[in-house]
Amino acid sequence: MLVTSGFGWPHAPLEEAVGRALAQRRAAAGLLELERCLDAAAARKLREGSLSSTDSAAARFLAFVDEAVAAHAPDVALVFHGRLFPSFAVQRLRACGVFPVLWTCEDPYELDWSLEVSASYGAVATIERSCAPVYEAGGTPCLYLPLGYDPYVFRPRADVPPEYRSDVCVLGSAFPRRLEVLAGLAPALAGLDVRIVGRWWERLPRELHRFVDDRIVGPEEAALFYAGAALNLNVHRDSVEASFSNRTGVVGRSLNNRTFEIAGAGGFQVVDPERDERGSFFSERSVGVLGDRMLELLDDREALRERGRAAAAEAAGRHTYAHRMDMLLQALAGWDVRRRASGVHVPAALPAAAPGLTSIVILTRNQLRYTRECVESIERHTPEPHDLVFVDNGSSDGTLEYLRGLSGATVIENGANLGFAIGCNQGALRARGDVVVFLNNDTVVTPGWIGRTRALLAADPRRGAVGPRSNSVGGEQILLPVPYTPDLDGLDAFAAGRAEALAGVGRETDRLVGFCLAVTREALERVGGFDPRFGSGNFEDDDLCLRLRLAGYVLWLADDVFVHHYGSRTFAGEGVDYARSLDENWRIFADKWGIAADEWAAGGYDPASIMARAGAFDPARHAVRLTAGWLPELEIEGAGRRNLLLAFDPDGEGWQDALLAFAGSFSAGDGVSLLAYAPGADASAAAERLLAVLGDAKGGTAEIVLVDGPVDPSALVWHADAWLAAPAAPPDVAAAARRTGLRTIDDPTSAALPAILAS
Repeated sequence: MLVTSGFGWPHAPLEEAVGRALAQRRAAAGLLELERCLDAAAARKLREGSLSSTDSAAARFLAFVDEAVAAHAPDVALVFHGRLFPSFAVQRLRACGVFPVLWTCEDPYELDWSLEVSASYGAVATIERSCAPVYEAGGTPCLYLPLGYDPYVFRPRADVPPEYRSDVCVLGSAFPRRLEVLAGLAPALAGLDVRIVGRWWERLPRELHRFVDDRIVGPEEAALFYAGAALNLNVHRDSVEASFSNRTGVVGRSLNNRTFEIAGAGGFQVVDPERDERGSFFSERSVGVLGDRMLELLDDREALRERGRAAAAEAAGRHTYAHRMDMLLQALAGWDVRRRASGVHVPAALPAAAPGLTSIVILTRNQLRYTRECVESIERHTPEPHDLVFVDNGSSDGTLEYLRGLSGATVIENGANLGFAIGCNQGALRARGDVVVFLNNDTVVTPGWIGRTRALLAADPRRGAVGPRSNSVGGEQILLPVPYTPDLDGLDAFAAGRAEALAGVGRETDRLVGFCLAVTREALERVGGFDPRFGSGNFEDDDLCLRLRLAGYVLWLADDVFVHHYGSRTFAGEGVDYARSLDENWRIFADKWGIAADEWAAGGYDPASIMARAGAFDPARHAVRLTAGWLPELEIEGAGRRNLLLAFDPDGEGWQDALLAFAGSFSAGDGVSLLAYAPGADASAAAERLLAVLGDAKGGTAEIVLVDGPVDPSALVWHADAWLAAPAAPPDVAAAARRTGLRTIDDPTSAALPAILAS
């Protein structure tokens, strides 16, 4: 649920864009508009901080909150700005089981205030990167979540009306730094067609007054100004400006949303150097030089248009509000978000292990050619018992159709790119083997790869993970040159020769790369999965390796196993800036493990020193709970370790036989639970129907959990090991089971349920 700021302009267009982005991601549960909840007196008291929970206005306000929660049943409330959303309202959300997240859209200007209230929230998202460590230090989880742009408004266009066209455009209010820069540029601007649109520009030199359009424009007009300008001058506030003042001394260095809006509109822009590393730069000390440079740039308008088109393409792929909401949804997977439902929270657990079985988890996002080659190599070279678990992050090139056609494979369909870490965790939650291999889809495996990997893990119980040598990988695993050809002629013979000559040879290492990483079930259950905050990839494997070693496990580099890796095919196919992704995730990794900012530039990090600082492995601090994407955990009281799902209509037919078959097959001591879910049914009435049918059951007492309350089927199915497909089962549950790869037991009335479940 999105909670608006209550201020209207200028937040309203941003809130509208965010709401639309959440709807695109099918994550929007509703809207709480503070503008409709607050009268003038209550709004004034909130601004002054004088509205108490005992005030009659507070009671009316809380009634609106209760009404919104009852209407939308949200899992999370994203509170935009938050100045008019008092702490007692945040506590009311928590009391209703809603996880509150504050998006501080005025950092660092209002950092002192937001720090005071942040402790009442479950987490904070901030638009200023330098503020994130401050919130974390105060004990509140924090995500750097910059503003973005709305592609429905800010888009390239060729039909800009003449009144919006210019040589140079400046949009925004006249903060001191902007005044200084434009005053210094007056000689260069004198002969140009200039638009200066905004308020308080009367302090400009007189010769520039003719360019001023003294008004505030909405997003639609702003987009026209940006698209119509040959050059947009984007001047941020001074990083030491008085309005940045706060007790912590944090200054603003992150990009404003105007940066992304200009790019989205296809405009060329000049941006301050301390804010961005791209484009043309200036500083107060070189404003005269900037004037000359601007005139040079304007001599080649086609080059500027081309650069604007390139900026629009990059913005569309990285900086829309849909991308920002993806960042938030990924972060929610790592925060302790709990769904409103009866009972006690039960963390997600891996399904029961099948000894001797290897589960191979493969993420896909397009790149069908490489995926097909990878699967064919597995089929050729893996005679050992194994199962394939695919997690598709929104492919559109036929990959999904190909995966659905693979016999016996589990296919999880995310419909969008939830990132590498979340995808791997989803796959692990569907993996049944006692060894789980996380394998990139741009790899080609070789004869005996699984057998030798399992043998190395079994040779020493301390070994928690094994990784192979490869032609394209970082660190100690790299092996170059290789004798086979680019079309892989000679690969199998080369790998087989190494395996024979180096059988059982390897060494302990401090890092294994996640392109082909075999981890024991025991180790995953102890340290958890990949940390979702690393998003699409880079350093999530470093993080997992550190946690494995802290927990006492040995990482083993296998010299007798070789896997070919094409390398970064998904990054390349998505047009991802690999260097930027590496830098962003390094910052996350360094912040998490307390690494000095300059350590990466000095040539990497020292795992031994990190482990010394981290101390002994503490599950509460170091384990990363496995979660099924951004979906919150369902709270189920007394659920067993293995769960069968029965979704039923109490007034329907067919489910009764399935219920009796379960009750006759399992007793409470078997550690198997039946999750009985009747969507839309009254809980007490559903319970009475269950008890009436169970009165005819023979044998021991089975463990049956009635799941009540509003439940998203996509969240529900992740808590089951299999689904009993009784006749007339709810279609939304059936669809969720198929989409998330949940195993279907087509004959839920069989007396052989234990054998079916064990197979």
